Amino acid sequence: MNINLIIGEDLSKRDRRKTVIKNCLIAVFFFSILIFATNLYCDITIKVKKDKFKGMEARYRKNRDLVREVAQLKEEIDRIKAETTLIETSLYKNFLWSEKILNLSKMIPDQIWLSLIKVTPKGDMVLRGYFLPPEAKDMTLTILNDFIKKLQENSEFVNDFSEVSLGNVRSVSLKGRNIFEFTITMVTGEKTWQ
Repeated sequence: MNINLIIGEDLSKRDRRKTVIKNCLIAVFFFSILIFATNLYCDITIKVKKDKFKGMEARYRKNRDLVREVAQLKEEIDRIKAETTLIETSLYKNFLWSEKILNLSKMIPDQIWLSLIKVTPKGDMVLRGYFLPPEAKDMTLTILNDFIKKLQENSEFVNDFSEVSLGNVRSVSLKGRNIFEFTITMVTGEKTWQ
């Protein structure tokens, strides 16, 4: 009997060891499953967040492009408004630019020729041109002064301008001959000078 008791004791120790080892293996198995599930959850969450971020980034780029487009459209609107204002001011003044230019052409002396006739966005008329100076050097600006005086005295032409002013006058050389370049600005509006 003694022998049987020793064997019985050994069997219960073995069973306990097996149970402990079995429980440890089960715990390791479930712990591994828990770690796997946690990693899987983290991977799925990261992928979802990345996809969300990509969507937000795409919307940001689209919005940024829309902001640029809106800015360009605002610039275009401002440009069109300026052109519209020019047309409205010209129409409001009740005169035809073609008549003004025709009258102007009749008043230009032989020594003066125009290189530019421009209407600004404000509706002002700018003339740029050249003139040949007379032989007498002390009479250089006389031609230009006489031309401006003609403009100011012609009621058909000047009644729609509030100001006629001489801008820059400078000497330039053309084919070895000295000539003068000038600008004259005529501000549209009711005549306030005599």
